[in-house]
Amino acid sequence: MKKSILFTLITFVLIAFVNCKSSKAVKEEKTSVAVNEVNPDLMAAAEKRFPGIKATDITEGQRFYYSRCGNCHATPEITSEKEEKWPKIMDWMAPKANMDDAQKQKTLQYVLSLLDISKK
Repeated sequence: MKKSILFTLITFVLIAFVNCKSSKAVKEEKTSVAVNEVNPDLMAAAEKRFPGIKATDITEGQRFYYSRCGNCHATPEITSEKEEKWPKIMDWMAPKANMDDAQKQKTLQYVLSLLDISKK
């Protein structure tokens, strides 16, 4: 009985993994993700934390968060994790989402900036 349950669980995980990997083959341009205009509070938080950051970096980070992270699973509420945990999450998940270092950095900048304004 235990072997049957374990086999079923492993099969489910493998199928989910294969489906996730195959869905990444779809070009990102075809992924429809509404990117909100960067509001002044978010931009101020981003500039305070990351001097010299551009609004395009934040909008790209937002797009990557919802399209790449949301490609395989529901995107978590950003406030569901502590600030110090997000870099570790991004280091772990970025390769799974086929993000390069620049995309990972922009996504992390978006997440941390949004987390900053949620603390107010």
